[in-house]
Amino acid sequence: MQGVQGETSPGEITMIQVQRYASLCMCLSLFLATPLAAQLKQGDVVGTLTGGLYKYHGELSDDFFGASGAISLQFAAHDRLMVEARLGIGEYRWKITNAKIARYPEYFGQGASIGSKYPGSLTTLESENESRVTTADFLVSYILVDNMPAIPFITVGVGLVNFAPSNSSEHSALPNNEAGIYSASVASIPLGGGLRIPFSRSVGMIIRGEYRLVFSEYLDDISRNGSNDALANVSIGLTYRFNSPRPAQKEKHGSNLCLVCGCGAPGHCCCVASPIPTPALATPPLAPLAPEPPPAPKPDTVIIQTPPPPPDTVRMKEELPKPVVAPPVKKRTSFAKDIRFKVSTDEFDFEQPETAKNLNELLTYMQESCEELQVMVEGHASADGPAQRNKDLSELRAQKVRQWLLEQGVAQSKIRGAVGYGSAMPRVKEPAPAKAKKMTKEELETIRRQNRRIEVAVLKECSL
Repeated sequence: MQGVQGETSPGEITMIQVQRYASLCMCLSLFLATPLAAQLKQGDVVGTLTGGLYKYHGELSDDFFGASGAISLQFAAHDRLMVEARLGIGEYRWKITNAKIARYPEYFGQGASIGSKYPGSLTTLESENESRVTTADFLVSYILVDNMPAIPFITVGVGLVNFAPSNSSEHSALPNNEAGIYSASVASIPLGGGLRIPFSRSVGMIIRGEYRLVFSEYLDDISRNGSNDALANVSIGLTYRFNSPRPAQKEKHGSNLCLVCGCGAPGHCCCVASPIPTPALATPPLAPLAPEPPPAPKPDTVIIQTPPPPPDTVRMKEELPKPVVAPPVKKRTSFAKDIRFKVSTDEFDFEQPETAKNLNELLTYMQESCEELQVMVEGHASADGPAQRNKDLSELRAQKVRQWLLEQGVAQSKIRGAVGYGSAMPRVKEPAPAKAKKMTKEELETIRRQNRRIEVAVLKECSL
């Protein structure tokens, strides 16, 4: 049966299906995207697994598509720069019509039709052709704008492409491929971009589009004007960040184990005091010695006995050892600063006057304190939104304050670190969801903004 332009066959992926596929991907990304700006940090290691569609561009290009899949490993050389190694597999397809057969008689043969053989080959001329394709790429990606729910990036790279044109039903090599006229492994340059959509600190979505320049004119087994063919690819997939925040550590003080500030449970910061000494037992007072008996009386001698003097009670009390009293356990010293950030980001909001004022007060305190001062910067959030999102965002904001202090010249030894507790340590209790629905937006915000704060926990104070 001869193929006619516009017909569809089983397994064919048309432009309408691609449009539906792209619309579904966009709806999923908008539905699943959170307002968390979980940007990449230098040193992050991210794995990706994607699936998508290939479309080839050449002499016989049309609206046929083939499936594709890829796996890659990315490393953040900088907060905005990623290097990536990627392997991909898939296929691309194209349609054979009577018009195309008539256009290239030197390739299909004079008077050829669907079902006949290619000239000088046993391969059957079918209404569809295809080629499997394997790629290996090294890519560099640059993030255009960070701190966004959907983070845009651009990509450029170099790679290798291996392809093998054949007909669709028999999977027999097309004539030029069978004759070995060209190399089936060639260099390529993939160019493109996409969006990163984080769901949490570790998991996210990636949407990519690429146009691959291929240094071969035989992707479709035909070369007519000597120009190279190309491949286009759209894909969507998942990302997973392998490295995680530093785990809790422990330090040993004497015989006690305690959590290092910033790594332990809320409210347990920090073991800077020495273990409480055990009070020494008071030595009981010794009983006074009995007075010596008087000498035996001599004959005709009158002895007048007087009672022994009372013991020196005052002197005995002074000589008793005083019990050792354990020093009271010192409570954590901390103070809060109302430093405002832009919504769902770790960028300072200097449009709020208290932001610059409180940052300067904090800077003055850190600069004028002694060199032995040690503090921990803590980020806190309200209970509005997912708990993990609040924790990640509070940590980003605490890191931002720490970095700002270091940039202003505060000694690094004074800041032990930065940690985010999210909504785990509220300053005020927030209303239950049922009660919150009855409150106005202004009333609810007045309560929640008290829990969105930066606290500075003093781990080691200045000696007197």
